[in-house]
Amino acid sequence: DVLLRPDTDESERVRQTVQRISGHRVAYALLAVVEARMGLLEPRLFRALQDMFERPHRYQAADDITRESNFSRKHVYRAFRSAGLGTPRKFLTAAKVVRGAAYLTESRDPVQEVGKKLGYSTTRVFSKRFKEVFGRSPSEFRRGSGAPDLLEHVLEWLYKPPTQAVAREYSSRKHTTT
Repeated sequence: DVLLRPDTDESERVRQTVQRISGHRVAYALLAVVEARMGLLEPRLFRALQDMFERPHRYQAADDITRESNFSRKHVYRAFRSAGLGTPRKFLTAAKVVRGAAYLTESRDPVQEVGKKLGYSTTRVFSKRFKEVFGRSPSEFRRGSGAPDLLEHVLEWLYKPPTQAVAREYSSRKHTTT
């Protein structure tokens, strides 16, 4: 169990994290939306997420969050659920692709290089994750960046129950094959 004290400064630590992370307005907006939830985490887990946003290339899977925070996998998943942050895997993916969106809009680096900066082993994996969250490929995003609905895509994807995603995919397949 975790004891939360009202005299702690979690919201200030989140604000400092946001200020240190260079990036796109969507990254700042995402952090602003989840800042209260992140503040509910234990300091070690909070620092692991802070590090994940600052150095996303070091995190390949949710288990890297458990390693960095020195908590068990079960504890990390329980803490994420209690804080209302979705699953660690989805949170990691969202953090990486939001950072990728920043790289795509702020630089001319090829998509392959952006994926490498984020720690993806191949461009294909980066593109798949990016499209999973934003509904478009990194190249399509770059051509049409500035769309006002990016944060909504990320938040909808992050908090969407998996059963809805499976049902929606099944429904769309059913309509295209009949």
